[in-house]
Amino acid sequence: MSRPKEVIISVTNRCNCSCIMCNIPRSAPEELSFEVVIGIIDDAQALGASTVVFSGGEPMLQKEIFQLVSYAHGKNMSACITSNGILIDEEAAFKLSEAGVNVVNISVEGPAAVHDSLRGEDTFDKAVNALRNLAKAGIETTIATVISRYNYKHLKGVAELALKEGVTTLKFQPFSELFLSPDSTSAAGFFLSEEEASELETVIKEVIDICQKNGIATNPYFYLKKIPAYLSGRLSLEKNTCSALWDSCPIDSSGRVYPCWVLNQDKYLLGNVKNKRLIDIWESGRHRNIRESILREGCRGCMMSCYDEVYGTDEIEQKIYSSLKNIRNRGFPEWIRANSKKTVRRFRFFASYRGGAKKIIKRFRAVFKYHVPDYPLEEKTEIRNELQKLEDAKILLDKQKRDKDS
Repeated sequence: MSRPKEVIISVTNRCNCSCIMCNIPRSAPEELSFEVVIGIIDDAQALGASTVVFSGGEPMLQKEIFQLVSYAHGKNMSACITSNGILIDEEAAFKLSEAGVNVVNISVEGPAAVHDSLRGEDTFDKAVNALRNLAKAGIETTIATVISRYNYKHLKGVAELALKEGVTTLKFQPFSELFLSPDSTSAAGFFLSEEEASELETVIKEVIDICQKNGIATNPYFYLKKIPAYLSGRLSLEKNTCSALWDSCPIDSSGRVYPCWVLNQDKYLLGNVKNKRLIDIWESGRHRNIRESILREGCRGCMMSCYDEVYGTDEIEQKIYSSLKNIRNRGFPEWIRANSKKTVRRFRFFASYRGGAKKIIKRFRAVFKYHVPDYPLEEKTEIRNELQKLEDAKILLDKQKRDKDS
């Protein structure tokens, strides 16, 4: 059985926001006990997971969240929190730092008026203050944004906010009906018309440009490019063999374990950590059978940002073709010089990043996913490394295509 990369624990479904795109706060309160979460972390480490994500609801409402983060850190696992930021004042930020949290994701939906209309009065100021408090405490931050008709015009402003506040990653997620209860009638209002989708295409290009120029990590290029078509109903999601079933293990606030957040129907239920160990659930025959059926038939497909790596194959292919086209049009020496300048700009950005060497290296790996050049480089070494980058990407692309065909 494969080892999960991360275990995502919804420690509570309680929330101090009333977001119009989410029905979680309207559900009956459910929360995992401290002892149950500790057992999950123990089993996650035994399974080989390197990351624990504490989500909700609002995980900062879990009164023992600092102890849980500290416990995961003590197990040499990365600890991540997904939060609305309301409870992260300066004291809480430094307590999270002392506990050993690695990354905190803060939700920002647009400028103050837009954000507050979606999440509640004064929540924008509290989210921005959370980003600043976390920065003071030396904690890496991510901004998470749900794209819908209500905020699609303001995404450039979110990217500019990320740049201003020193955020290292900006993750976008198109609205999904999965966020609402099955009987909800309000989902239609979140989707886009054809004209609005065309506007969003322009906005996304601007966002990508800001992120690329300033070294801010974001979703795969082809994932972002598909969002307008998805929100306007033009995108037919193809069946695929998404790696989420092998890499990720989501656990909801009642202890139920599913193959992924999308396959959360009773027929896919793998077990409950309240009465069965996570190790046994992960390695169960039922889990294996569901995976095998997905391999045979393909997953129905989704646009959940936590599974956006499935769009990485398109991105690798585009990088290869784009690089070869640039080499042909500009000439090899000029292409090398241009890429070297771009890499130096990114290096300077990371060199100015407030954090230790370990954090800087971590951010390098996040952005330069396939290759990280060393400095200084002589021209011959630069040429070899650029060629190797293309070769590595081509090998990975071929492997993913073979896996998909098999």
